Amino acid sequence: MSLEDELATPYTLYIYATNEKKTVLTSDDAKTNNKKGDIRYTGKFKAALLKKGAKRATVQSINLNLNFITLPSSNIFTLPTASKGQMRSDLLVISKWASSKWNTTSLFEIRNGKLTAVQLQELDSSIITNEIKTNRVKDNLRFFKPSFLQIREYDSTRDIYFYRSFSWSIDKMFTEIPTTISLDATWPVDPLQDYAWLHVLNDDAALGYLRESKIQVGKTTSSQVVEVAGQPVEISEMDGVTYYNYYNIFIGFEGSKADITQDTLVSEIQWYLPNITGYYYSPERIIYALGEPDQVLYYDDSFAYAMYYKAGPYAFGMITDDEGEFFEQVILFVPDKDFFDE
Repeated sequence: MSLEDELATPYTLYIYATNEKKTVLTSDDAKTNNKKGDIRYTGKFKAALLKKGAKRATVQSINLNLNFITLPSSNIFTLPTASKGQMRSDLLVISKWASSKWNTTSLFEIRNGKLTAVQLQELDSSIITNEIKTNRVKDNLRFFKPSFLQIREYDSTRDIYFYRSFSWSIDKMFTEIPTTISLDATWPVDPLQDYAWLHVLNDDAALGYLRESKIQVGKTTSSQVVEVAGQPVEISEMDGVTYYNYYNIFIGFEGSKADITQDTLVSEIQWYLPNITGYYYSPERIIYALGEPDQVLYYDDSFAYAMYYKAGPYAFGMITDDEGEFFEQVILFVPDKDFFDE
């Protein structure tokens, strides 16, 4: 296998065992994605590096924790850096079966001419390790630029993708940042793009409007809403508020349907965040981007809760699903003077 170090110096990597034994699989092995008849080699495997131009390979002291290899192998491979000459080494990836869904994956790189374990620190953990849990598919691990190592996981029950990103730091280790949750399978994903949406939301909220609609809370009338957005798909009432429903956006007016006139001002706007941004957001992701909320309210009838932020004379809140896992709904409104004192 070919690897380059952080200076783009080429090496050839050899993996071998001095006590190697060879057998033939008599049945398919789902754990390694191998078929009957494939060749398995067992033994205590070591690594050796041959630098380009050198006459001899150098045996490496690092423990690969590898006792067998089945060929062809989809669990041992190299991961090239996304951009050369950026002080970021290629990676050797050794992935082992852990469960029907997950593998335990170890990462190695060439540093100062030696094969070295890559250090990783997972989110909310003080433990530094070179092993991470990954999906059992080779194509779900890659770089986003040289500075981010990214893992893709798919949730088939909700048809959404989780992108775990590890940021390369000056300490020469990868530190995990909060997960990006996207509707899109296209990757690698810019781990900061969904942050950009949150900052746009924060800036727009301070002006009282949702950029997608150009409708301002406290300033746009019901007749102007219809001029801008057309006739609502449905008009509904809830908790003393009348809503003009436009699929994923809901424009609220204080009062019942009978109370609403052409001059009634918009009192709130609600919308589904994933449909506007293309992303779901975890609580950690929101706090990572916007800081701690100014108010948190919990709902007694479910695990759902809302985090509220001040935005000039306005406030916007992000409301989770019923399980309290993802934020999927946003509300923009003018808060009562004591709202943030509760």
